[in-house]
Amino acid sequence: MDWSRYTFTLDEKIVKRAYATFKKMWDEGLIYRGERIVNFCTFHGTAFADIEVAYKEEKANLWFIRYPLTDGKNEIVVATTRPETMLGDMGVAVHPTDKRYGKFVGKTVKLPLTGREVPIIADDFVELEFGTGAVKLTPAHDVNDFEAAKRHSLPMLTIIDHEGKMTATVPEKYRGLPALEARKLVAADLEAQGFLVKTEELTHNVGHCYKCNTTIEPLLREQWFIGMQPLASEAIKVLRAGKITFYPDSKKTN
Repeated sequence: MDWSRYTFTLDEKIVKRAYATFKKMWDEGLIYRGERIVNFCTFHGTAFADIEVAYKEEKANLWFIRYPLTDGKNEIVVATTRPETMLGDMGVAVHPTDKRYGKFVGKTVKLPLTGREVPIIADDFVELEFGTGAVKLTPAHDVNDFEAAKRHSLPMLTIIDHEGKMTATVPEKYRGLPALEARKLVAADLEAQGFLVKTEELTHNVGHCYKCNTTIEPLLREQWFIGMQPLASEAIKVLRAGKITFYPDSKKTN
């Protein structure tokens, strides 16, 4: 649609009233900004709500990658469907009850292809039965990793931009590549340098844009939020006082 043919006007009183409302909510701490992982469509250039993401089964590979400990004596093998995101890893997580890795918690590994030293942490979100039981943490590109990073005060490093390309934060040879191209190159480099243990096939659910079918990219973006608890509590009081009428009455719920 050619929007240039249309003229839009805003009522000044409505604009001022809206501004006053939002400012009041900002002053009261009800509106705030913060970085969160969003479902980003790199084609449309916008984020989508969880309910707007269409999940589809896809065949993929599971790469098992060797992460050597910086003590030079041990290693941890992690499994991932997205080897390109390891360039943004900020840690490795294991389950607190996993006896295989208990002795490694608190130590560090040297991240392949980057040389960055990152910690090994223990966190309950790790699934003992998936892969090797050790999980790479890429906080800026995965919801679970993001939450774990917040709990353990790990930094966030964005390695894929809003166009789905590798950023300047990764080693030079991968910069500017589309993520899927970078995946192939990273996998090849891991194998060439002896870090790739094996590859297995699997089928898993992958999120897609419901409009264009582009694979959704989890990205760390600054968002606006509204604290709903204070607003909800007041609404509940009014509802329980019988000051709200439902039409038809059958739509009313306790």
